[in-house]
Amino acid sequence: MIGGVLRERYDGWIIGYNRCVGICSVLDFELWGILEGLTIAMDRGFDRVLIVFDSHEAVQAIQGSATKVSNSALVRRINLRMAKLMEWSILHISRDFNKEVDSLAKMDVDNK
Repeated sequence: MIGGVLRERYDGWIIGYNRCVGICSVLDFELWGILEGLTIAMDRGFDRVLIVFDSHEAVQAIQGSATKVSNSALVRRINLRMAKLMEWSILHISRDFNKEVDSLAKMDVDNK
């Protein structure tokens, strides 16, 4: 399960999401979460996005792909979406500050 939260500029809740993506690596789970969040934000008309994420590896994969071609199809898809945005940035935070998203990702699993 992947999950995330979209918030407005002043931290107001917009939407939470979770989705089953099947079996893949931990990094791919993290990247799927970013891709899903970007897709939802863009579908709702947002063109400025700040991605706050607790996976240092995922943040590095996305930032590194700006300077070189990535072998990851997920990173390429994320970059294609971000290229359509007026403005974007990505920030790494500690997992301790991201408990809300972790609980959303686990919600569907716990209900089964």
